[in-house]
Amino acid sequence: MPVQKANTKLMGQIMVLALFLVIITGETAPWRLPMTIQSSNKSYVRTIGGDENATDGYDAELDIITPPPPSSGFYVYLAIADFPNYLDTDIRYWSDAPFDSITWSLQIIIPEGNTSSILWHPDSLPTVNEGGFFIRHKTNPPINMRHDSLLTVAENAHLTVLYIPNYMLQLDKTSGGDIQPPPGTYYYQPGEVATIKALPDTGYEFVYWKGDSTITQDSCTIIMHRDMSLVATFQEASNIKTASRPGQDKFNLYTNYPNPFNPTTTIHYELAQTARTILTIVNIRGEKMITLVDSVQPRGCYSVEWHGTRVNGQPVPSGLYFYHLQVDEKVKVEKMLLAR
Repeated sequence: MPVQKANTKLMGQIMVLALFLVIITGETAPWRLPMTIQSSNKSYVRTIGGDENATDGYDAELDIITPPPPSSGFYVYLAIADFPNYLDTDIRYWSDAPFDSITWSLQIIIPEGNTSSILWHPDSLPTVNEGGFFIRHKTNPPINMRHDSLLTVAENAHLTVLYIPNYMLQLDKTSGGDIQPPPGTYYYQPGEVATIKALPDTGYEFVYWKGDSTITQDSCTIIMHRDMSLVATFQEASNIKTASRPGQDKFNLYTNYPNPFNPTTTIHYELAQTARTILTIVNIRGEKMITLVDSVQPRGCYSVEWHGTRVNGQPVPSGLYFYHLQVDEKVKVEKMLLAR
């Protein structure tokens, strides 16, 4: 056999063996996300990524150093706390889907009066099952980097690129009915909406979702902000009148998302029965900013957005605010932080 053919065959066998080892050992493929930052006629490419051989500090074999910022002009670098401080490429430890958040710091220096655009390709991020990626600037709400590919800033900017692990939703059921989606384990990005529905068989009725007594409706939407395990509980219709439903006489007011926020956040609440419902926003001095809801609403789950404005449409300043939910004669209050 000629030497060239033998070497080709050997290389093919080695590649197959390497792929087999990756599969059986569960090794995670490294990933890289180049980001192009443009201003006027100049641009830089700065790269973040993950690798199982990396650390959260400086890695000489993976990270790439860039010079310190010049005294003037447009410049971009990735910042880390320890020497060498200024990076072109910042690779972090990544094995499977990390359970902890990871933060990269992107610093942009722009001459006064100019703007810069940050562009990336969402397809370069790890798979959807491995969590959410967001980019945030103090004057912009967080941008989901899987859904968008552009951010524009008009000043010197300290941008944060944040990886947040997915939240797990485990669904199951008792006999006497079915559920949608079917029983199983599902993963959602932070703040993503999960819709669940219990479907009782003939002669049965839905009782409640075991695992979270605040969810009393057979069909409901959940804003995912933690891991959850829910079991749809059914009971024969002849016995349902004596069955107790957790929180049947209550209403629930949930934590807004995002929080802190700028400038928009969503408030979620649930009514166990039809009731007069009033949702208002007040500042730390107790002054009413706006009334978002004032009506009679049937039982169910509700989501209401607040855009950080007064009733006249004028934006309110940064600070601590409270949202009051009054249902008939009862009131619940939660706090939130607007950070412009």
